[in-house]
Amino acid sequence: MSSQNIVALSKAPVHRGAIFQVEADERGLVLLEAKEKSLKVYFLIDPETDHVLEAKFFTYGGPVYTAIAEVLCRKFEDQALFDAVGQWTPEAIEKELRDNDDAVLDIEGPELSTINPLYSYFKTHYEERKSQAMVTRQIRKKQAEENNTAFEIKSESDAEWAAKSKVEQISKVNEVLDAHVRQGLQMDGGDIEVLDIVDNIKVIAEYQGACGSCGSAVGGTLFFIEDTLRKHVHPKLKVEPRGLTF
Repeated sequence: MSSQNIVALSKAPVHRGAIFQVEADERGLVLLEAKEKSLKVYFLIDPETDHVLEAKFFTYGGPVYTAIAEVLCRKFEDQALFDAVGQWTPEAIEKELRDNDDAVLDIEGPELSTINPLYSYFKTHYEERKSQAMVTRQIRKKQAEENNTAFEIKSESDAEWAAKSKVEQISKVNEVLDAHVRQGLQMDGGDIEVLDIVDNIKVIAEYQGACGSCGSAVGGTLFFIEDTLRKHVHPKLKVEPRGLTF
């Protein structure tokens, strides 16, 4: 059984689309993605309040999947994530799809049975994603507070770094990347190559392999690389990535 409400929702969904990790990283937010069967949802969440700021979905399923996803996104936006999980059970969503008091979908059917597995994914993965977003937010705040637009020799360590040849500077950067960064990139099928260091401060680097098409290459991954180089090489270094294909 279907309903006019399902037909209307499936014909003009407002929330169909995707949210990418780079957008979340730029804003210091959590991107929570979950997929079950042919339905995938994207929630952009404020890690300080746990409120869903934006919700999107994508599905290869038919009108019923589209209508369910549209209702789900509508009901979660501007709500605290787990408050909404508790409120918007499969039964509650089914009622939103009705034209009247008559049920239109089987709670145990293939479409509504996607909901609880999505919620289980939220409960299992949200805290980890939240921690990552908070780290990214702290790094961006630190970067904003620092004035790194020019390299000025203000200390003995600045003078020591500036006195190194470019070959020596690149060698030091590679040494730190080998020790702290490359293994993680290579485990995901990627790598990074240092091409140049400009004005003692700007590290020109090229992503390789899977890193070149990964959204976090200009987000969380980039922030981690910069933070690592600032801790172990020089606190004023900036990384300018190349080799991006997304």
